[in-house]
Amino acid sequence: MAKYYGTFLNTLGSIILKFHGRIVKNIGDSLLYYFPEGTTQSQFVRCLECNLSMLQAHTYLNSKLRCQGLPSLDYRVSSDYGTVAIAKTVLMTEDIFGQPVNICAKINSLARPNSLVIGSDFYEVVRNLECYKFEGIRSFSSGLKNSYPVYSVTYDESKIKKIVGKCIEKALMQMSTANFETVVKHLFEKYDCLLSDCYTRPQCLRDVLVDLYGNASASIMQNIRQQIETCAVPRTISRLACFEDQHI
Repeated sequence: MAKYYGTFLNTLGSIILKFHGRIVKNIGDSLLYYFPEGTTQSQFVRCLECNLSMLQAHTYLNSKLRCQGLPSLDYRVSSDYGTVAIAKTVLMTEDIFGQPVNICAKINSLARPNSLVIGSDFYEVVRNLECYKFEGIRSFSSGLKNSYPVYSVTYDESKIKKIVGKCIEKALMQMSTANFETVVKHLFEKYDCLLSDCYTRPQCLRDVLVDLYGNASASIMQNIRQQIETCAVPRTISRLACFEDQHI
């Protein structure tokens, strides 16, 4: 049991720390964490990316458990936004109290296994972010707020495909219109692939650029990465891994 919970909590805890979240404590098989002073869009995105990254770690986590002869598991993630009170003990540890904490605990059970749900207050500050899809699932009643809406959160892959395609187009057009047209032609003729398809088939773009430009393809891919970062496409999406340096 110690190995089982230790693997689960430490794996997800390392993801939270990577995104600069603060871990408060584990409560049985649950992990309580928060992001302080989250009042800018980049901080809201960081919170969403942390939550979705933990869900993406599901396969990896279960492979670690199997290697130890332990059964696989499913889990749920819930978040909300608001003011909390922070209490520090004499041991210099923190605990947090407040409405967002209570709501997170209550809406967690509304999530499907291996999915993310957020409360209405969090939804109001992130609903216009392009790369995510929000779906109202139901409301719950509490003594603090009646009929409080709850939303599931996933990546909006159709929008991400379009954004990635436009980022690639912009990077290639900075070279020249002729180079842009050449890459588009080779992608279609060799792989039946459009620029927007490179989100799900990034290796096709990489191979075409290497065929056409050899070693110079590295700088082109770097420019594409910069364009993607400028458009705030989530970097944790595994299908964009081919755009990372180590894959060039």
